[in-house]
Amino acid sequence: MAYSVYAATSATTPSNLTPPDAPADLKATPGTDRVTLRWTASTGATGYVVEQRSGATWEQVYSGPNAIATITGLTPETDYEFRVKAVNDEGDSAWSAVEVRTRAVSTGGEKILIRARKSAVGVLKNKVNIIGG
Repeated sequence: MAYSVYAATSATTPSNLTPPDAPADLKATPGTDRVTLRWTASTGATGYVVEQRSGATWEQVYSGPNAIATITGLTPETDYEFRVKAVNDEGDSAWSAVEVRTRAVSTGGEKILIRARKSAVGVLKNKVNIIGG
């Protein structure tokens, strides 16, 4: 019985790609329940991954092609850390990181009506409106 061995070879072209550089100029704009992150796009990146943590565990909150991400559903007056990395077919960049605190919930001012001599006075923040006469 004769055996034959067939070996398939395929030509591979060396890749000109390298993993992208880490995103630069990472900036965070906090809101009460959200943070918008912006960064300078990395040359050669095909996408970005954003992770957040407010305790010990990192959680992925964005993956996509844009150099901006708005993370919602956050707790007011809470410290968060965010990190962003660029990715392509050859690998991932190092992380860029930023720390941010969400803002306090604004009460928007409460309207208080005070009756004084046939007039109603409405107080809203630092403005006084007199209603009636």
